[in-house]
Amino acid sequence: MKPMTLCRNAGFLLAVLWLCASGLTRAQDLKDPGPLIKEALESDNLDRQRAALVLIPEIRDAISKETAPAQMARIAKFLDDYAKKTSNEENRVLAILAYRRAVGKALVEVANTTARDFGRPLISTPASAGTIGSSAGSMAAVVWLRAWVGGKLNDEQGFIRFGDDSRILLALATIALNDVDDEVKRSGSEVMRTLAKSTADTLPDPALSSSETKIIDPVEAKLKWLLLQPVFEALNSAIPSLKNALSSNNKETRLAAVRATDAICQARAMALATRRYPPDDLGSFIGTVPTEDSLKTGVDSILPTLAERLDDKAPDIRLTAIEAFEHQGAAASAQLDAIIKASNNPDLFVRWVASRALGRMFMSATPEAKIKIANALTARIDDPDMDIRAAALVSLGKGKTAGRPATNAILKLAAEDDPDQAALAIKTLSQIEAEHSLTVPALTKALSSPLARVRKAAVMYLGTTGKDAQPSLPQIRRLLFDVDEEVRRETAKALLVIE
Repeated sequence: MKPMTLCRNAGFLLAVLWLCASGLTRAQDLKDPGPLIKEALESDNLDRQRAALVLIPEIRDAISKETAPAQMARIAKFLDDYAKKTSNEENRVLAILAYRRAVGKALVEVANTTARDFGRPLISTPASAGTIGSSAGSMAAVVWLRAWVGGKLNDEQGFIRFGDDSRILLALATIALNDVDDEVKRSGSEVMRTLAKSTADTLPDPALSSSETKIIDPVEAKLKWLLLQPVFEALNSAIPSLKNALSSNNKETRLAAVRATDAICQARAMALATRRYPPDDLGSFIGTVPTEDSLKTGVDSILPTLAERLDDKAPDIRLTAIEAFEHQGAAASAQLDAIIKASNNPDLFVRWVASRALGRMFMSATPEAKIKIANALTARIDDPDMDIRAAALVSLGKGKTAGRPATNAILKLAAEDDPDQAALAIKTLSQIEAEHSLTVPALTKALSSPLARVRKAAVMYLGTTGKDAQPSLPQIRRLLFDVDEEVRRETAKALLVIE
């Protein structure tokens, strides 16, 4: 490492110093190591200088989170001065390394402060759409938006600040991720994870809203999506730099990068859910509608590298990687083979998430891909873990008729003694529209199960088969006198349909 490294990173360092000096410190902290470090670096004792240089990257946890950005920035300035003045080459190298690490950690604290200050701003939308301008997410759009909602936009300035800050912070995170030092790379990953998570938390998920929580106004959701466009653009540009950390030889660096990737994938999924929720009326009130999938090119660029992490030696990295793929659903179709391989992973948690992820990949899959997905999930029906078996059944149900190759394996589960598993298996048979010639004889036997839930599920299924269940009528009629009231009620319904 040469002193010139300091010059090459000067833009990064100075920008972070400027951010840290811009009013982020709101409290004094008694645990300020700055004066002690300065004194050690200005002493004539090389060992004392070296001790301070080794200590600097580790001090963040000892100081207040509120004052950390400013304190780390001040320490970085001490290191800058020291690296320029010292004649000891070994200490100069340590100073340059400590400098970059200190600035990287300061950058993380700035990102944390930015996300915390942004919070979860609210928007009220009492009117129908008019127009909010031709530049989504910009000041022009906010001006139009404010007029459109009659002044009831609660925190448009918060969106503007968050967008501006994210552009700066993510550009700096990109530089950190290109650094040769793993600790600096981890700082860059943390910044991306923090901002991506804050973005995802801000977007309401209309698909998950209910009367028990909060009814999501789809127009409100789409307006937030529009106002967050600057953040999406900045994230999309910064994402490819995560490859450097995802491929690191350092386990902690890979873990930080895969966690950042997972947060980004969640943000992408939330953005798509928000954007696609009906009514699709954006074209009626904005001149130029942004790209629907604003993070597509960035995420697609790192999915191959993320797929490599599914074989990582560290189980927590494998698990986080497959969780990121689950959030992508059909968008990760290019990595289907890697996800199928993960469904056979020795780690049961990886197999569990992979089984869920495969179910989401049925959507938009080619006929050949659907066969591969169905075969992989069929293998998981025999998994020794009951949760994985259940996940495989649910995923096969999402595939509808594409899940038919699993019929015999599902029937085997339907005959098991576990009532929850058997009931879920029978429900899945209906979802995949299994051949009645296979299912009716097997489920006729299930009518004699000692478990009421299984008898109920079996008679409900047979009722859906109509005349195909007529050979089973004698066994079905016996259930009119079943000891379980729900079984008797479902039997009566089934008989009306079959007869």
